[in-house]
Amino acid sequence: MHDVALASRMLAVAAAFAVAAGAIGAASADSLPAGAGGGVEIAAALPLSGDESSFGQGSLEGIELAIEEANADRGGPHIDLTAYDDKSSDDEAKAVAAKIVNSRAIMVLGPALSTASLAAGPLYAQAGLASITTTATSDAITDNPTTFRVVFKNSEQGVTLANYLARVLRLDRADVVVVDNKYGHTLQDGFQAAAERLRLDAHYFVYGGADQLDGIAHQIAADQSKPLAVVLLTLDSDAAQLLTQLRRLGVSGPFLGDDALGDASFRSLCRPSRGGQAARLFHRWRLRDFADDPRFGQRRHLGLRQALPRALRPRSDLVQRRRI
Repeated sequence: MHDVALASRMLAVAAAFAVAAGAIGAASADSLPAGAGGGVEIAAALPLSGDESSFGQGSLEGIELAIEEANADRGGPHIDLTAYDDKSSDDEAKAVAAKIVNSRAIMVLGPALSTASLAAGPLYAQAGLASITTTATSDAITDNPTTFRVVFKNSEQGVTLANYLARVLRLDRADVVVVDNKYGHTLQDGFQAAAERLRLDAHYFVYGGADQLDGIAHQIAADQSKPLAVVLLTLDSDAAQLLTQLRRLGVSGPFLGDDALGDASFRSLCRPSRGGQAARLFHRWRLRDFADDPRFGQRRHLGLRQALPRALRPRSDLVQRRRI
């Protein structure tokens, strides 16, 4: 699962940088504002620390590799990268955006998270600065006119989850937990439309705060219908809390979730204070359900620098980077 998430993130970053490189290549060096080193400056606004840092670190490594290749080609102006850490916080994403719009950056790669993009997008739009997100999936992020999404969108994820539930697992009902924001609603839009078409019996629990999750877990556990799928249309921290409680209450799933649950950070969040039992149970469920699929299994998760051949790893002498 980790390998699939890493590969998807690398493809997203490659697509994002292809758009950025095309925009730079279409302009002459004289028409672009010069960075500190005489080239052009690109900003990367990513979660390099905090709970979602795996999304940011993987994206940054892909960006560095792409810039190295662009600079080595010497077909356009030299690209200088300035990396900003939004610390996995929406408020910090806004603070970072305020810094970037007052810098020499000609565009920003990021944010990586949908909620961070929704928070920072209006600032980039007001400044007329293009924001090419790396892994943000909410349909709503492109409501900001200078924000661009390069991966699938949440409504498409929702359709996929409903189809998987009906056509692969061959189940006809599910309890669906939805976070009450533009991330959760866009996932629900796709899931609900597909569920109605597939005649799935879906019961929706929409919540506004994490303090409501315990009550939702008890309502789901009290449902005597079997088999019962639980679909989590929420961010990873809330999903981890809910999953931990559901397992303690004896709910065995199957559990389905959006892309936020496919990253290494999600499993670490599932570890409760007492021995990590819920995380181990969830891990066994994942390995058991995907044991016959060669794409999944017990693989050691490697970062981009370790996974790539040495000759292809980013070299610091070709990537002029400042981290803020």
